[in-house]
Amino acid sequence: MKASFSLIDDLLSADRHNEYLAAKAQWRALISQLKLAMSQEGISKAEMASRMNMTDADFEAFLACGGDVIPFTLLHRAAGIVGRSIKIELI
Repeated sequence: MKASFSLIDDLLSADRHNEYLAAKAQWRALISQLKLAMSQEGISKAEMASRMNMTDADFEAFLACGGDVIPFTLLHRAAGIVGRSIKIELI
């Protein structure tokens, strides 16, 4: 019996890891879209930081955080539970 629980734990752990990786990839895609939009509009990182009432360093951290600062993985997981996925776009 113990081996069965170990296998289930391993599978659940792998699922969580896959969800985490998928959420990270989606966050990177969103940040790429944001950077492209900033470039198209001629908005520098410093200007964007200012418009968001952030320091330049805080904005850089936001771009680099990989979605860990917000509970994006929880949103991704909830969507998976209801048989959906997440699609985020800057429009």
